[in-house]
Amino acid sequence: MINDAGRMSAAEFSARYGLEGGYLSGSNRFFERVAQVPAAWNRMLFYNGDLFHSADIAAPARLSADPRTGRLTLNGFFTCRPAAR
Repeated sequence: MINDAGRMSAAEFSARYGLEGGYLSGSNRFFERVAQVPAAWNRMLFYNGDLFHSADIAAPARLSADPRTGRLTLNGFFTCRPAAR
């Protein structure tokens, strides 16, 4: 499925897997939502990037590229190691 998502057109992918394009906003037959964090002003989340994840955007039509009204996100990548003992 992951490989197909990168090489198939959206129409081919939808026909094969029965999924429409867009943000995943719950569970389906392939993925189970196991956690949800509500949006809040000035909130920062850290999670293991190896986990499949998706923004929880119930109304994509409300997204805006205008920085005065849009949703600002920062995606960062960190490498962490346990402290030496």
